[in-house]
Amino acid sequence: MGVVIVTRRGAGAMEGADRGDKAAEVGLLEVRWAMHRGGKGWFVLAGTVGDVESAGAGAVEDAGDELLGGVVIPRASQELLEHLFQ
Repeated sequence: MGVVIVTRRGAGAMEGADRGDKAAEVGLLEVRWAMHRGGKGWFVLAGTVGDVESAGAGAVEDAGDELLGGVVIPRASQELLEHLFQ
């Protein structure tokens, strides 16, 4: 299971990823920010259902007004994963 969270700024993504990673036993798979797309950032956390939900909740709380959206993906397809990590 994984969660993808998108923030308004790259710094918001870094803060959210740090908080989410500390909130539960999850793996931080990716943190990215777009320098030429308004500075938005996103990150991916993976782990068990309960851990991902807990980490995602912590990250969302920490992101506050920076949060643009988030989605929990129970079983990401290989094709989606390939596109996420290009």
